[in-house]
Amino acid sequence: MKMDERAIVLTEQSIYRLDPKKNFQARKPGIPLSEVIGVSVTSGREQLIVVHTSYNHDLVFYIQTKQDRVGEFVGYLVRLQNKLQ
Repeated sequence: MKMDERAIVLTEQSIYRLDPKKNFQARKPGIPLSEVIGVSVTSGREQLIVVHTSYNHDLVFYIQTKQDRVGEFVGYLVRLQNKLQ
């Protein structure tokens, strides 16, 4: 598995990975929220999140901040998915 620094943007339709080395341009098409089937998080301080997709291409990332933002990300993701239904 390759690690790269990326910014994550969560919109009403997709999750995008943006490359800070390229003026935050999206590297690939976004992951549609309709394809997200689950989320796993760690119980530790590392703020690791795994977004599981229906096509087995999971997005693994950790949040680099001193504040705990995992719950905020998961809550917002759930709220957006509920809007899609």
